[in-house]
Amino acid sequence: MAVIVAAAFGAIMSGAGPAEPSRDDFSLLSLAMLVLCPVVLALLWVGDVIRPGSPARHRGRDLSGSPWFIWWAGALVVIFGLAVGGALGAILMGLGREPESGTRSIAAQLIGSTIAAAVGVWVLNLLGGSPRAGLSLAPRKRDVVKGLLAFALVLPIVTAVSYAAAIGFQMATGREPPMLAHQALEEMVANPRSLRTAMMIVLAVVLAPLTEEIVFRGLVQSGFLRVTGRVWPSVLASSALFAAVHVGSIGESVHALAPLFVLGVCFGIAYERTGRLWVPIVMHAAFNAWNTGLALML
Repeated sequence: MAVIVAAAFGAIMSGAGPAEPSRDDFSLLSLAMLVLCPVVLALLWVGDVIRPGSPARHRGRDLSGSPWFIWWAGALVVIFGLAVGGALGAILMGLGREPESGTRSIAAQLIGSTIAAAVGVWVLNLLGGSPRAGLSLAPRKRDVVKGLLAFALVLPIVTAVSYAAAIGFQMATGREPPMLAHQALEEMVANPRSLRTAMMIVLAVVLAPLTEEIVFRGLVQSGFLRVTGRVWPSVLASSALFAAVHVGSIGESVHALAPLFVLGVCFGIAYERTGRLWVPIVMHAAFNAWNTGLALML
């Protein structure tokens, strides 16, 4: 299940005619985020989070227990688990027989994502190694608190990037960007009270954050860090892959790749600074829940 892309900025791009009250609310919310963005960036700079060389000034994760290719092999194992789980789910749900059911399709994805998450947890347990590897999934209350605080900090940044990307899209194509930059959001809005929408919300808010953060931060980013020994190149590389795998789910909304990339960078930096995988998982879940809620209120 793909990451839900920020949609609040779209209200600002609406026409000059009278808008519905809810659209005005979204416009004000987006403008507030744009105002907060430089404030947040200044705080992160003062806090030595985004300054040049800041990762080197903070204790990093110890990945010496496994060579680089083991990390990427682990990511491939989880992806394979997703494929096998999806195929198993399709068989169990009877997909391929008429009539096709959208609900059964989402149920198959739920099965596949659940299996992939279980495989991911198993892989992390195998690669745990040093306590400082940052792969523990033992829950801590402070991880949830840190994740929610980090989400609140990065939301204005991602919204500002979304807005800038939407303007670029409109200037380049002459078309207004779609209000919903994700196919899953469109389906939820079309049938907000259906069982299918409920299952899609579980996918977006629970299973996708867990599986994707295990793969892209816990394994892929760790592999890059093991190769380069440098945090920023590793975060940027894993974030580029994170954005790239969502190309198929954003349709014509190519501008959505920019906030996806920035979101991945925020997750990656939060992971390296805290050494706790639960922090980006909580951030990811909160972001998806936020944007799903915004879409359903349109």
